[in-house]
Amino acid sequence: MINFVKNKNKVRVLSIEETEEIYTKCSYRGMVEDWETFLPWTLKERTESETDIKIIFVYPKHDIDAIVRQRGQTIFVKEPWTNLWLQNIIEEDSVFYDIGANCGQYSLYSAKLGCKNVYAFEPNVRNFSYLIENIIVNDLEDVIIPMNVPVSNEVSYKSWFSNSLGGIGFSSEFHKNDTGVRIGTVQKTLDNLVYTHKLPSPTILKIDVDGTDDSLILEGGWKCIEESVKHIMIEVVNDNPNYENTKQKLFDLGFRINQELTDSVHAFRQESGRGRWLEYFFER
Repeated sequence: MINFVKNKNKVRVLSIEETEEIYTKCSYRGMVEDWETFLPWTLKERTESETDIKIIFVYPKHDIDAIVRQRGQTIFVKEPWTNLWLQNIIEEDSVFYDIGANCGQYSLYSAKLGCKNVYAFEPNVRNFSYLIENIIVNDLEDVIIPMNVPVSNEVSYKSWFSNSLGGIGFSSEFHKNDTGVRIGTVQKTLDNLVYTHKLPSPTILKIDVDGTDDSLILEGGWKCIEESVKHIMIEVVNDNPNYENTKQKLFDLGFRINQELTDSVHAFRQESGRGRWLEYFFER
């Protein structure tokens, strides 16, 4: 079994001068006199002790977005198996689709590992705004393409739910009793993105979309999966009735489960009381 206990990571708050230097490279040049009061967040740089990877993350000052701060605080430790998985498979020419990117934790991490082609899919507009900021402050605009597009098993109109909180990781699908804003959008399939809109076909898929059957996302992409995908991480609710069919299709395409990593994650989640959500790692 793999040990997922992480060493402490170094944390450094960026100075006002460093913050100004980052943002004056963008469209704020000459427009701001007092950076400390202008920005609704501070910037913190976290360094992963094992890899020396440094990631800057925005930390909102207001408690309404406290979850975003938590995302930054746990960027290397919340789900360390995902970091380990990426460490072992990312190459410079990989095409990484981060489906359910949230504020960009794993998109940033894969880019810092050297991947030059990252597509970060996040339909929640509040999360998406923080995703963009995190790309900017890490100077990764030429590497990570943020995609405010939901991915599913069909191309269709979709209503998504958004409230005033950033960093949320629960369901974005609109339900009858939700209180918030109904956002209309057109969801895409993987094959539609690749063969109609001409995105490069992915070699790595990370699928973690809360409130949606993640296996359905694969159902909309069998052509591009067969053509180019080498590695898949998918989070599955443990009573998902569609997963077994999806798993068999992946086996038919020559994929196998990375059993050591998958079993280690499941054991860790069960021991920590989070066994309802289980990650599976496929490779070929």
